[in-house]
Amino acid sequence: MYKGDIRKRTLLKRVPLIRLLGESAVELGGMLCLMLAIMSLLSIEKIFFLFGPSPGGRLYASLAVIILFSSFTACGHELLFSTDYVRAARCRECGKEFACEEREQPDIKEVSTPDYYYVSVIRHWKCRYCGCEDSSESRENIESRKGKRNKDPFKAPCKHCRETSLHTEFKDPDIKELKTSSSTSDLTITRYYQCGHCGHRSFRAEKEEHINAVDMPVRKWATEDPRIYRH
Repeated sequence: MYKGDIRKRTLLKRVPLIRLLGESAVELGGMLCLMLAIMSLLSIEKIFFLFGPSPGGRLYASLAVIILFSSFTACGHELLFSTDYVRAARCRECGKEFACEEREQPDIKEVSTPDYYYVSVIRHWKCRYCGCEDSSESRENIESRKGKRNKDPFKAPCKHCRETSLHTEFKDPDIKELKTSSSTSDLTITRYYQCGHCGHRSFRAEKEEHINAVDMPVRKWATEDPRIYRH
């Protein structure tokens, strides 16, 4: 278990009636934003008419449509991905919606076995009205699963014995997927290696920006796995 980040609530605070309807207000706001995104595409001809028939006017019209569509889509997905968070922010003592604020950094719990991998977020709350303190655990917009290990060994220097030897993956990797929108995700893949010379075990994390529709990474880079610092 390690510490995460307190979530920013700027967009959620702007949702009308969130303190009255809570999760339902967020769902309605998210669906409304997605509907406005679709309407911006359907009204492209009217936008062309407003900017005029010239090539420059059509260029500005296209940019306006792209900006409107991207903005409404991003807002809609962020709201819809926040339903678990808003549900947890309801005070269990006084029953008021979106009444709880985070009183400290959340705990990220990860359970990894040879056959199973699970990630959950434990957030710690305090009601601004009655002062009740509580905690909640949910997966939020994180999906976790096991991947497939690479069976081919590879040569690499070992940080423990400092010998260059064959390394193999001794268990299937952990895959943590943070959904950033309906079409993209941030993937963290943690692979587990064993040195063929001294038997020392280590793990390395890789991060990917992923396009879900075509199951294709668009960018990869090595990153630090926060679980390393627990041991």
